[in-house]
Order: sequence, then C-alpha cells, then structure tokens
Amino acid sequence: MPTLTPDEARDVRRAILKLNAQAWGTSFGMMLGVGLFLATIVLVLKGGENVGEHLSLLSVYFPGYRVSWGGAFLGFIYAFVLGYAIGRVVGTGLQQAGTLGVAHHQAAQARPYFRNSPRAAVSCASVNRCGLNRIDPSRNEHITP
Repeated sequence: MPTLTPDEARDVRRAILKLNAQAWGTSFGMMLGVGLFLATIVLVLKGGENVGEHLSLLSVYFPGYRVSWGGAFLGFIYAFVLGYAIGRVVGTGLQQAGTLGVAHHQAAQARPYFRNSPRAAVSCASVNRCGLNRIDPSRNEHITP
C-alpha cells in the first residue's frame, strides 16, 4: 500500500472534513424536511376542525406554507434548506475543530521534548483515529492502535 506524503495526507484530510460538512447539512436537512412533511401529512389525513392549528403558524416563517398536501411539499423544501444550513454550520464548526486538532498534532511533532510526554500520546491518539497521519515508529514515537 503506497504511503501518502504529508501534503497528500493534508489534502485528503481536508477533503474528508469538507465531505463531513456536506453530510451534516444533508442529514439535518432531510431530518427537518421529512419531519415537517410527515407531520403535515398526518394532520391532513387526520382531518377535522382547525386542521393543524399550531403547525400552520409556521407560515409566518415559511411564506406559502399551509397544512395541506401542497403545503407538505413546500414545507419539506423550506425545512430541508433550513436544516441544511444548520447542518453546514455544525459540520464547518467540527471541521474547524478538526483542523485545530491537526495543527496541535503537527506542533507536537515539531517539538521533540513534547513528543515523549504522556500528554503527547493522548493528543496523538485523539488526532489519529482515522489513520491518515500515523507517527513514524522508527523515530520511537507513540503509535495509535
């Protein structure tokens, strides 16, 4: 198996973190979109007086939304967009946290006196879970499981 150069490993890590942000956005969007869609459909099928009295208040934030079949589809779109935006913010925050962890790990590698401390072993173990940035065993450094 070919080994990655440090630049290639950094590029792979960035691509994975970017995909994570997109995955967070898509999953949050689907959760909110499908949730609102199902809630609307259940209320439409239930019927009765004042169908979806409380859920119809979403029309204040989602123009054109109503508790109806058409409103279910429009609500799905609105909720998906909102959920995607929230998920991207969460994913980007996690990306920034991951980038900071990588920077901390690289700083620890640059300081040999820190490399052999117990704190460095914990730090390296937490950063290297994905296996992209293994430490060289020939330099007598900590190897993550």
